[in-house]
Amino acid sequence: MPHSARTTFAALLFVFLALPGVGQDAHLGPDPAQRLYSTSSFAHGYLHGYEQGYHYGDLDLQLSHSAQNMKAIHAYNAGGRHFQKNFGDKASFIQGYESGFRVGYSDAFGGSEFRAVLNMRELAHELPQVQPAEQPILNQAITRGYSDGVKSGLNDGRTTADYRPDGSDCELALRFKEPPSKSYCSIYSLGYRLGYSDGFHNQHPEPVERKVAGER
Repeated sequence: MPHSARTTFAALLFVFLALPGVGQDAHLGPDPAQRLYSTSSFAHGYLHGYEQGYHYGDLDLQLSHSAQNMKAIHAYNAGGRHFQKNFGDKASFIQGYESGFRVGYSDAFGGSEFRAVLNMRELAHELPQVQPAEQPILNQAITRGYSDGVKSGLNDGRTTADYRPDGSDCELALRFKEPPSKSYCSIYSLGYRLGYSDGFHNQHPEPVERKVAGER
């Protein structure tokens, strides 16, 4: 995407999200990743945070500002304001929001394209069907997988290792305990891929093309 078009997109997106009741409801409407957002408050929060972080990162880039400390940006600490009761677990939503904000800010400030929507749709496409009673487990699996993936991606990015987003080890993450549901490990691997992608691109010493979570 050309730089001017990317900037225009970010500005329009921010205006759209600022409209009362629009940004929050749009993700749960006719979106290909709607099922992911409605069952994982972490993933839903992640997208909200990414959108906000991307706007602020792009703004600092355009104004030639230095990269900011995330905690110093008021919007970074505003995850609770974006939360609504029908979103699920509030703490998980805020955790996802802050994770997404950091990544969105980094992507925009580094001149990368907006990639969160493609990431979420890729994960939603591979998300297995689960019973309503298993939804909290799904959210837990994505959250834990994301956290573990970030750590691995950060390490590989720092050491210029090959990009390997499929290196998740669910059994190790569970300390070799029985998974709480038959879908847990497959869902964990989806969160891991997203986290790995974010961590790897954050730390790689040379500019590399940002890949969406599903790319190998």
